[in-house]
Amino acid sequence: MRLAAATVLAAVLAACATQPEGPRASPDVGPAGTSFTLAAVDGQALPALAYFGVDVAIQATKGDLALAADHGYTLGLEFNSHFASGNRDVPFTQQEQGRWSGTGSDILLTSTSGLAHKVMLSGDSLQVVLTVADADPPDRATKSYTFRRFH
Repeated sequence: MRLAAATVLAAVLAACATQPEGPRASPDVGPAGTSFTLAAVDGQALPALAYFGVDVAIQATKGDLALAADHGYTLGLEFNSHFASGNRDVPFTQQEQGRWSGTGSDILLTSTSGLAHKVMLSGDSLQVVLTVADADPPDRATKSYTFRRFH
């Protein structure tokens, strides 16, 4: 009887050892970190409308997000402002850097200026809500940005 109980206990322990672990303390970015490239804004492929105002339309044209293994991050976005008055285009960039932390698929980016962004990681896709700087009013300039892992 003791041998049977010991065999059952050994089988239970072995089964527990092969069960998947709970949420990771931190998403695995590897020893060199990982990079993502902007693919869409509110579901629109690039170039995508990031803001539309009375005289200006701003398109997102390019973007990169890098998560470093040391929990630093850099975010770079490129935009083009098209002004109806004067029919002129003005390109500009929006840069940010800071620290990232995460549990499972939830990541928090905290910039050096103190601005924080919640990010959802799903496979090779990452979504974050961002606001185009200097666009009034901000509610029309805040959109969901989708990045894809760069391989």
